[in-house]
Amino acid sequence: MIIFIHVERTAGSSIHSWFAPGEVPILEGRYFVISAFMPDVMKAAALAPRPSYLAGHFALTDLEECGITPADIRLLFSMTRDPVERAASLYALMRRSPDWLPHIAPFVGDRDMAYFYDFCREREFYFPNDQCRRISGRPSFEAAKEAIRSRYTFVGSSDRTDLAAAALRSRLAGTLPGFRAAPVRINDAVRQEMPARLVDRIAEDNSEDGLLHRFVTDRGGIVFGAGSGGGGMTE
Repeated sequence: MIIFIHVERTAGSSIHSWFAPGEVPILEGRYFVISAFMPDVMKAAALAPRPSYLAGHFALTDLEECGITPADIRLLFSMTRDPVERAASLYALMRRSPDWLPHIAPFVGDRDMAYFYDFCREREFYFPNDQCRRISGRPSFEAAKEAIRSRYTFVGSSDRTDLAAAALRSRLAGTLPGFRAAPVRINDAVRQEMPARLVDRIAEDNSEDGLLHRFVTDRGGIVFGAGSGGGGMTE
């Protein structure tokens, strides 16, 4: 299986399109993209003929709950983003396309970014430290770093999607010869319009995600783990 753990607003929709059945016919009937933890669909993906693509808004630990073991996984990857920019992008998405966030938009409406963030933060929608939680199952940088080292093929950065594309092309050359990675345009964030106090609060609340993203960007925009076949992560 090829598994992409998709943290919202980290170029995931573009990455899904790289594997879309219309572009890679070999994946017809083996392409599973879900919007939440959906055990039945995830188990179906595990039983599908190889190669199969499973992606969505679930955590590493959800794979184990569905009976998907490391032996089932051909390639496992994820992406990170600066947590303040990610928060701003989520707010912009809600304002632009409220139907995409039906659990939030009707309750927030035209309220400002601070209200949106507090609403989500109190309910643990997307925050705090949701990137670490998705990547490792725990909201801490150290847990995420250990998961990358021991389980992932790689974790990339939304700032350098070209590196993720190159890594996938290299590792899928024999498995998916029709794989195509198109250019990605990350949705603009509105960080510059946010009050400084809100920027600081989001950064503080999501400091573990900030550490994770800097860990990836400080290494050039991509970190390879034990699943890369290249000896794993170096400190």
